[in-house]
Amino acid sequence: MGTVWMENESYDLCVITTMGLEFHKFNSRADSMKLSKVSKVGPLHWYQYNHQLRAILFCSGPRRASVQVLQLGSSAIIKTPKFEPQQGDSGASGLRRQDFLVGPLYDRLIVAHIKYSTQELLVFQVGKDCVALLAVQPLFSASESFLMSLIDSIIVVHFLDSKFSLLFDLRFSSEKAVCAPLPIGAPSGDAAFAEDTDVELIIGKWQLVYPNVVLDTHNGRCWQLRLRLDNIAFSMPDRAAALFFLLRRLNADEVILKLLRSTLEEHCTCEDAFRLLSVLNKARMLQESAASSPAKEHKSSRWWFYTPKDSNKGWVVVPDSGAAAVPALASATVRDGGAGGGTIKGSLREGTLLSGADAVDTIGQQAGMFDGIFRGGGYLEIFGVEEAGYRWALIDKELMLNQALLEGSDVRSMVSQQEVLDNVFSPLFLANRVSADRLLPIVIENIRSTAKYNHRVDVALHEFMVRLCLECSPPRYTSLHYLIQYHVIEASRVIARMLLQVDEAYPGATQLALDMLLKVDAHEELIMVLLQRQQVISALKYVRERNIIVSAASFLKAAKATGDDSIFYATYKFFESLNESKVVASQSLHDESCAEYVKHFNATFRVSDK
Repeated sequence: MGTVWMENESYDLCVITTMGLEFHKFNSRADSMKLSKVSKVGPLHWYQYNHQLRAILFCSGPRRASVQVLQLGSSAIIKTPKFEPQQGDSGASGLRRQDFLVGPLYDRLIVAHIKYSTQELLVFQVGKDCVALLAVQPLFSASESFLMSLIDSIIVVHFLDSKFSLLFDLRFSSEKAVCAPLPIGAPSGDAAFAEDTDVELIIGKWQLVYPNVVLDTHNGRCWQLRLRLDNIAFSMPDRAAALFFLLRRLNADEVILKLLRSTLEEHCTCEDAFRLLSVLNKARMLQESAASSPAKEHKSSRWWFYTPKDSNKGWVVVPDSGAAAVPALASATVRDGGAGGGTIKGSLREGTLLSGADAVDTIGQQAGMFDGIFRGGGYLEIFGVEEAGYRWALIDKELMLNQALLEGSDVRSMVSQQEVLDNVFSPLFLANRVSADRLLPIVIENIRSTAKYNHRVDVALHEFMVRLCLECSPPRYTSLHYLIQYHVIEASRVIARMLLQVDEAYPGATQLALDMLLKVDAHEELIMVLLQRQQVISALKYVRERNIIVSAASFLKAAKATGDDSIFYATYKFFESLNESKVVASQSLHDESCAEYVKHFNATFRVSDK
């Protein structure tokens, strides 16, 4: 029936026959394969292989009513319990291969099955010692032909007659689809799609050879399915559901930022914005916790299953024009399709022509050879509605409050505080799409929830919040004063400088700035601020208390600028006493830069040059 190359210590090749599984070991001296073990699990009727988890799903039994998952581990062969998905209702012809799908769903090994008699999608969780029905999803469609794909832990059911797809995320709901039915199309500007290629026509002729790879034997091409996360997220009328959906997807950072930006731009309520940002901050905490202490099923658990080290790798469709590096092995052509054709690299005989079911079986057997690199047509995409002109519905508050829907191991995409600032808050403010008065409470709440989940708030966020307070109409000086006084805004040199720029409009800003400079040990800058504001005596006291080396000339210059002889006298005597006590200042009164001020002192107070 087929063969699968293994990465096992004892075996190199698994041959799948109608009677069971044969395990062979390569003998390098004899340059041949030696039969090492036979596992009689037959009679077998069909099988499906998932290289990501090294899992073989096969149908056995005289009535074609039972299925079983077997994993080809690196050190052992793991057998899971045999089970009947339809419980005696498999029909006269028995179970069919195209109605099943095996693969990883988050941190679980699942088997998905379409039950035609009840028009339902059945999802089973499989462990080494246990099988359980995880979810039942109604499909609400009669007299349809279905295919399934598994993309980024999303089960996609393709309705071949109606030519649309439904997306199911079991972390979101075990009873309904993620969003409304979505069409399938080709990416715009993809050179792999010929002008005469009609995606609508080839959907009905698909043959699924891997969870997200489609073989189009009619046109001689291989396609890879991927989700258009941006359009799908905007197809969901609930912002909460969209955010949960995106956090669980891979490489969804840009779409998350786009969702947040659009949410604020649509003038949602502050309460809704608060909750979305709170979920984002909690997800960041969960992701970090999961990364520091990953929670994996122990081998003693009945739900344990083998997870290869490279289980995160998938199949990649590479257009012929890309000239990607592929192992130099013999090649087989699936109906030469020209520039967009489907050449598949594998250990097949030169010139072998594959078509129909033979092509599906043969490609499936070669699944794990080269990390799944295809030379084929490119991508097909599952689209949602376009963003333009779309308006959000009210947020589902019950969903937002049920944050148990999100687990640390589920968080696969995350955006940093700096990314939210650079791509959401700042662009909206600079483009005048959201006023400072409306954005300020949202930023304050974002900082509060960030601190709540034990994250250190980025200094850039504090600086942006100060800027918002100053840009409000009218400026919120009192609010800013309280935010600094109660340590909501952390001290920094940049914020201190911003405060000093508004000291004329709000005199209290000067003292706030000085306190900040003191906290961050910016001694030189603090002294310069005091001197610029002619607070020379205060600067001298500060120098004396902290034994700071300073420039005598700068102090004498500031003292002379005050026009107060008593201040100049006190400053001069201060540095004179330092010289007499042999405490080193950066400049003594005998330096050339201080000569002018020495003469001024002598002339003012009638002291001889001696």
